[in-house]
Amino acid sequence: MIEKLEFENKEIDIQELPKIEDLQFNKVEKKFLLVLLLRIVMFALVFNGIGLFFYFSGKMGFPSEGILYTLLGINILVILRLLMTIMAFKIRAYALRERDISYQRGLITFKQTTVSVNRIQHVELTQSVLMKLFNLSSIKIYTAGGNQSDISIAGIKKEKAEEIKSLLSKKIGQHE
Repeated sequence: MIEKLEFENKEIDIQELPKIEDLQFNKVEKKFLLVLLLRIVMFALVFNGIGLFFYFSGKMGFPSEGILYTLLGINILVILRLLMTIMAFKIRAYALRERDISYQRGLITFKQTTVSVNRIQHVELTQSVLMKLFNLSSIKIYTAGGNQSDISIAGIKKEKAEEIKSLLSKKIGQHE
């Protein structure tokens, strides 16, 4: 005797879905803005140093006014990058709920990523040299089917990141 399977696929009322706008997002640490700005400034210093070396050495055959225009262009781009980083920083935030974690970022392209806890494979904490100086960490969340993290939230206090990792690890264990 073959048993008949019941299959339902009811329509969802979009009005009844929880609103992501109602989520209480936590801002990343303000010290992380300093880390981001320092990275940009270090990049600019390296390129300016290389450009000034070529300008003053004159041995490479580059026209000196071309080097100065290149340095001017690089520094204009660096200033724009600094301004965009400052403006975009205000948007960086994360929210942790019972069943998912969300992260939002971006200025020109706004991105909001939500990962369900039951899809998380593992969680990783990382710290760059600059982030160690400010006691900050990045928390990377990996799901099945990829070798890159699905969410990487940088600029969280190290202790807070460890708490989040521990909490997510416990939730992952419950779903296995």
